[in-house]
Amino acid sequence: MKKKLLLFVSITFMLLTMPVGHSQTEYKLDSIQRYDWNANTSTFKLNNRDHYTYENGGTKETFYIWYLRTGNQWNPSIRYNKLYNEDNNVIEKVNETYDSALDVWNASTKDYYTYDSSQNVILIEDFTSPDGGVTWDIPRTEQEYAYNSDNLITEFTNRYYDPVTMTMINLGQITTTYNGLNKEEEITRFWSSSSNTWLNNLKVEYSYSGNLPIQKDFYSWLGSNWDSQPYLQILISYDGDLPTEEISQIWNSSGNFWENSFRTIRVYDTNENIEEVNTSDWDDNTSTWINSKQELWYWSEADILSVEEEDILGIEIYPNPATDYVGISNLSQKSKLVVFDILGKRIGDYTLEANQTNYINTHQFPNGLYFLKISSETGTISKKLLVR
Repeated sequence: MKKKLLLFVSITFMLLTMPVGHSQTEYKLDSIQRYDWNANTSTFKLNNRDHYTYENGGTKETFYIWYLRTGNQWNPSIRYNKLYNEDNNVIEKVNETYDSALDVWNASTKDYYTYDSSQNVILIEDFTSPDGGVTWDIPRTEQEYAYNSDNLITEFTNRYYDPVTMTMINLGQITTTYNGLNKEEEITRFWSSSSNTWLNNLKVEYSYSGNLPIQKDFYSWLGSNWDSQPYLQILISYDGDLPTEEISQIWNSSGNFWENSFRTIRVYDTNENIEEVNTSDWDDNTSTWINSKQELWYWSEADILSVEEEDILGIEIYPNPATDYVGISNLSQKSKLVVFDILGKRIGDYTLEANQTNYINTHQFPNGLYFLKISSETGTISKKLLVR
């Protein structure tokens, strides 16, 4: 149980601190391959993998699938599809599980996202389907978020649906305080239905070097006050501003010392994208780190251009938003146009002539956001088109 907690904490921190490339080129994560350490052969064995698809351009995936390796065969297990709005915020996510006996995918849950005027997600509602994904009218859980004036999350509340009372019941809550833009303290609470109040459970305090978090201390609630001695600490090392190592240590109350427990090491490529993640467990008998798991991350350049690059190319698309038609001009070469809807479905292929305005009838497109991929001998660019 201890290692599961530490793994969750480590993964959570990794996701929250995953660096964004500083160069103008943007990158998208294509896949992650995960390995388990085999002590008998002293090698890593490939166990499962993720694949991400980006049919809407940019760095926000529209489709994800997780495969589990059994013997020499890859078996699909879980997948999801995301739908985005015109602000490129996800508004729906359908989760499906694979039935290997029937060779079919079964829709399991669907998430709906709600945003405030600052484009912060404030509510995620999770539903199940009574008819295999035709309708989604059975609520399951909801997650609610609150923000401060800096658009930083100050409160996260998780609830579940009670079919007896037909209401959402509080389950857990995390409140966060900040010192400027830096996290200062997080408190996790659980809901007590008997007292109808939130009960303290866990507190995390952050320490910094400049603006980089270098230590997290975890405290238990003793019933009336917080323990003065943290039971867990995570020490974080950096290369520049990239987190490269995290060491989790458990407080040994009988010996009054910190003992190593879990370690995560991250390796980055030249573009500052995570390339490799290695985790290991501490062996008290040999006082060494023992390999546990390994992840290999694979990236590629996102199919988008910066504003400066688009201006240089000079391609014009108008009107945008479009109602009846859209014109595409300033093409110096004969090009190919492919139109995708927001789910990544290919809905149209066109040939664009050079040195003239090409008109595309948009009556056939339902109102919404579309992505135009224009390809010629010199390269490919992606543009957004809103049809109203």
